[in-house]
Amino acid sequence: MFFYLILFLAVILAAAGQVMLKFGAGVGGLDLGIIRLNVWVILGLGAMVMSMLLSVRGLSVVPMRDMAFILPTVYVLVPVFSRIFLKERLNGRTVFGTVIMIAGIFIFNMPTMQLF
Repeated sequence: MFFYLILFLAVILAAAGQVMLKFGAGVGGLDLGIIRLNVWVILGLGAMVMSMLLSVRGLSVVPMRDMAFILPTVYVLVPVFSRIFLKERLNGRTVFGTVIMIAGIFIFNMPTMQLF
């Protein structure tokens, strides 16, 4: 159970890191040509690294059938976090894509799901 919580934390950190990187891209900072460094970019990169480290740790313990259900939820959380923290408007294509991803996660995992 502990490693499942680690994986959910990794998913939340990945989604938060992506939102921080997006926010940091629009904020001024030290321009290095390829990347613009500011506090948000550094925090976003740190969150992504922590997410990767936690995911690797979880991969060593949690079965892959469960990982296939947990890790794709980051693609659902990014639009939600963008709406909450960046006040972005969700267009129809984003909502449609998110619904398709959720359906795909469930369809992909149907053979392994134990409902009862």
